[in-house]
Amino acid sequence: MDAEELSLIASGQMTLPKQELDQKRFWAIGGGMKRSPKLASVIQREIAADREDYGGVLGHERDHSHLRARSKRKRG
Repeated sequence: MDAEELSLIASGQMTLPKQELDQKRFWAIGGGMKRSPKLASVIQREIAADREDYGGVLGHERDHSHLRARSKRKRG
């Protein structure tokens, strides 16, 4: 622990955990859930909308036409 955490504990603003975090178990939460096609399409639509709003690095739009062209070539 660092000094800030020790200070928070001493002041009563933070308590120590009762047991150590099992990171493997924590990150596995939801891993066995079924994914519905409807939910997947909603997620993809929201990601696409978010990317349209993003202006890119320093507000500049990024040109991804070379990626679209490459993916079309692989399919055909």
